[in-house]
Amino acid sequence: MQKNMRLLKEYIKHALTEKSAAPAQGPASGHFGRYVFADQRKDVPPEPNTPEEDELATAFDRHFHGRPDALAPWIDELLDHREDYPQFFSPPQRYKKAYRTLTVPESAFADIMGRPPTEEDRDGEVHVDKGTSVGAFGGRRFFSWTLDPGIFYGLKKDWGSFFATDWVKRKVGQAGFVMFISARTDSNAFLLNPLKMRRTELGGQFGYQMEVLGVDDIQLDDVSYFYFDGPAAAEAETEKIHDAVEAIK
Repeated sequence: MQKNMRLLKEYIKHALTEKSAAPAQGPASGHFGRYVFADQRKDVPPEPNTPEEDELATAFDRHFHGRPDALAPWIDELLDHREDYPQFFSPPQRYKKAYRTLTVPESAFADIMGRPPTEEDRDGEVHVDKGTSVGAFGGRRFFSWTLDPGIFYGLKKDWGSFFATDWVKRKVGQAGFVMFISARTDSNAFLLNPLKMRRTELGGQFGYQMEVLGVDDIQLDDVSYFYFDGPAAAEAETEKIHDAVEAIK
């Protein structure tokens, strides 16, 4: 027992020493101190938030809980601070692509693909193409993306059918396209390191989504999509989601 207690004390001492020696992730005199959101993290030494950090933390909390407009005034500033805080405001280099899913009416197809849909596009099969996503689509400067396309496999469980939600019925109607898009992180403006953000309390239950923010025009790498027409399309939804996601990985 005494030996185990001694080992435990040594382990705790080692862990505390390791934490206190964590390298700074930004300049001490910077807008967000040496560690972004340090007061909400356990992986860095304690550090009080700057007033700007408190405001930004509130904006992120609202964003993650369905109020993205709160974050809009911060986008330019966050882009400016990526150089000072690359570990927090830039995606990790090992993630080469970011991903997003859209359920859109036929009229929006051309905005994303740069061409109107054809009859072949409407055959209900999974298709793969290339195009450009307009960053201001929907009237916003930024959109949520993910570094992990595997989360899309859980959307049916989390949201129910793509074709049965009130939002889709209201915004899209009974027919439209389900689209999965990918873009390179090294040649587009993406913000956030979700691995660092997940160490804060801000993401809450949505931390698993590995979210990054795509800003302004995003040049797409690949687009996969399938057409749906009527509630019966939901019967093949799970299989089509799997095929469409695999096509853009």
